[in-house]
Amino acid sequence: MLETMNRILDFSLGAVLLTKEKIQKVADECVKRGELGRAEAERLVCELTRKGEEGRARLSEMVRDEVRKIVDDLGLATKKDLADLEARLRQ
Repeated sequence: MLETMNRILDFSLGAVLLTKEKIQKVADECVKRGELGRAEAERLVCELTRKGEEGRARLSEMVRDEVRKIVDDLGLATKKDLADLEARLRQ
């Protein structure tokens, strides 16, 4: 299950990077057509890339929250649960 969630996160990260490339390409085309100045295009790329990264961070947190809920719902032992059990066994 954790591996699947990691794959989802990796895919999301890939989507963010692809989006940045597409944004850069569109911005470059706008500059060539004279619709945007170079500085304006770079600001646009930076702003949209930043928003994409913020979205990735929010998505990552949402996925982690869902995984925690699933683990709780299934009653699976967490690393902390196992560490606590090991500590009790050592005593």
